Amino acid sequence: MDDVKEVKQEMQRVNEAIFDILNYYICPPECHAFCCKQCAVDLSDKEYNKLRRLSREKADKLKTVKYNRTYSHQLDTPCPFLGHDELCTAYDIRPVKCHTYPFNMTVTSSSLVMLIYPCMMGRCSSYI
Repeated sequence: MDDVKEVKQEMQRVNEAIFDILNYYICPPECHAFCCKQCAVDLSDKEYNKLRRLSREKADKLKTVKYNRTYSHQLDTPCPFLGHDELCTAYDIRPVKCHTYPFNMTVTSSSLVMLIYPCMMGRCSSYI
C-alpha cells in the first residue's frame, strides 16, 4: 500500500463498511451518553475550528496534547459539548470519531488500522 491512491481507496472502502454497520447500531434510551463520558477524542484542526465557532467557551475546555512533534486538540471526558439532558450540543458537526463510535480508524506509517471499542450500552437493531 505504498501508493497514496491505493491507501485512499482502501480508507474509502473501510469507511463505507463502517457506515453500513452503523446503520444497524442504535443507542438505547438507558445509555445516558456512555461514550461521551468515557472516551477521549482527538480532533483534526478542522473539527476543532468548527467546535470553536459553535462555542468558544466549551472549546477552551479542550485539552492540547502532544504526539511526537505535533500538537492536537482532544475532547476530554466528559465531553464539554454534552448537554445537561445528556444529548450532544454539537451533534450536527460532531467529530468523525464521535460519529463512527465504536469504531476508530488510525493510519500508521505502514497500514490502516481499524479498532473497535465495544460499547457496553449499544445494541443491534436486528435484536430489538
